[in-house]
Amino acid sequence: MPHWAAMLLIAIWTGQVSRWLLPIGLALLTYLVFRWAEEQLSARFRQECTDFLKSQGYHGYIGVLPEISARAIGHYFGPKHASWRCFWKSGQFSSFALAATFGVTFVFNPKATVGFFDGLFALGPRGPVIALGAWIIACVIPDYLMLGKSRFVIWVLQRADLSVGTLVLIGAMDFLAANWMFLSAFVSVQVVGLEWYMWVTGKLSQGSNFSIVLLGGVGAFFIFLLIEAALLGPDGVLYFTIPLANFFWASMVPSVWLWLFIGSSVATRFIIRHRRGFDLLFHILDIDNHPVRSIGTVASIAVVLIAIIVVFFVTLIGL
Repeated sequence: MPHWAAMLLIAIWTGQVSRWLLPIGLALLTYLVFRWAEEQLSARFRQECTDFLKSQGYHGYIGVLPEISARAIGHYFGPKHASWRCFWKSGQFSSFALAATFGVTFVFNPKATVGFFDGLFALGPRGPVIALGAWIIACVIPDYLMLGKSRFVIWVLQRADLSVGTLVLIGAMDFLAANWMFLSAFVSVQVVGLEWYMWVTGKLSQGSNFSIVLLGGVGAFFIFLLIEAALLGPDGVLYFTIPLANFFWASMVPSVWLWLFIGSSVATRFIIRHRRGFDLLFHILDIDNHPVRSIGTVASIAVVLIAIIVVFFVTLIGL
């Protein structure tokens, strides 16, 4: 085999080539999700999106977006978070999101992704059991809680005096809260497992007072949370390492969609108001007939730019 061909195969297998195609794939996926969402929404809702995008008033216009977001989420997941429909829909959505994240990691780093599944299958019958438990503990439950957080963020946005600066601040706080919630669920499982192990092995006396056991668990929880937040966050382990990153980003999909929708809606409205500077893009958009799909087009462009920056940074630091 020629040297250049061998180098090319190595680059593809390690993700050095395919990861640069990832921004295009993510942009296409984003557009398809917005297109699918538009098909699920009522004609009245689509008309409200069109009216928002074409309105000329400026003062307070951002305040319409949380209401539109709430109705979109309520239409698919149901109006009440504490309902079987919401939990069932959340489980379906999070499962699709988790599968999508593994597709992304395979494109980004095929070798590491295949290695992870090889290790899982090497466990034999225990592999599916571990995978099922991880899916429930690290995907279904956290994603349902994250969806509730997104509903709460929308509730806050509906009552806040919104500006672009306020949106950025609330978005940053939302991301920090998401990190805390995911790590809290992750650490809680470890603490419960640790105390169960201590009880089974006799290191925890069966006659121990419940309040003492509870206080010990709470103390261990906060210690583990601080340690793992310091270890997993700054080095990017939580965001880029298989499978932890897959579970994290799957749980983040409702928040990512919310902020992508809000940011792209603001950007789309800006393009319409300043169409002379965006002639080509303006003619591609179809605000009257497909407002949500038009927002998805702008969102896809944003995703391409963000993904290119992330891929460049991650490649630069050697991940």
